[in-house]
Amino acid sequence: MTDQPAPQPPERPEPSAPSGSAGASSSSGSPAPAPPAGGDAGGAVRAESPAGKKRPALREAPEPLEANDVATVTVGTVIWFALFVVQLPFYGWYSDHGHTWFIWTCLAGGCLGLLGLKYTRGRRDAIARARAAQGGGPDAPVGAA
Repeated sequence: MTDQPAPQPPERPEPSAPSGSAGASSSSGSPAPAPPAGGDAGGAVRAESPAGKKRPALREAPEPLEANDVATVTVGTVIWFALFVVQLPFYGWYSDHGHTWFIWTCLAGGCLGLLGLKYTRGRRDAIARARAAQGGGPDAPVGAA
């Protein structure tokens, strides 16, 4: 083998701004100056993409959806325990084929689901206490007065 340098990938030209814009690069190939910080005339803050194009202003994140977490975790826990019970009669087959971990995974899922139930019930009760302390009803948002 010869000691030749590895071939280099071809250089890609830098993206240029559309002609007539304030941020167009000069003919010398140097990068255009950065636009001033802040927002546009409308007050919305805009971010500059790697290609130099302006993106629309980012919006506030929406409020999280309320769900019945206790019911969701209960259903999942019941499913894990049901799968454990359904697979128990086939323990011999699973053992012969080296798949007993299927059964123990279902048992672990059910046990972790019980811990999840304890956590979600505690969370639900804490949220209800916080709403009651603020004088709101049981359906009022926690931050509302």
